[in-house]
Amino acid sequence: KMLGRWRAFYPADRFCFGFFEEISESPKELLTRVFRHLGVSEDVDWESFPYHQVINKGEGRPMPPRVGEALSNIFREPIEELY
Repeated sequence: KMLGRWRAFYPADRFCFGFFEEISESPKELLTRVFRHLGVSEDVDWESFPYHQVINKGEGRPMPPRVGEALSNIFREPIEELY
């Protein structure tokens, strides 16, 4: 619903979306996409860039499968719309 409201005022090319999983699974690709979207240099020294630094690690407990299934069912439609 919130995206629909924003889209009423801004064109689609003003948005850059990423998914939480991309932060841990493919951070360089996500950051490169964000840099490209913002029009800033993608020429990054990845060896010194702190993209792998973990902040607010949390407890590290896995989500119970039943909870994951329930959340997937509840949020299936909005997630599909984002994709």
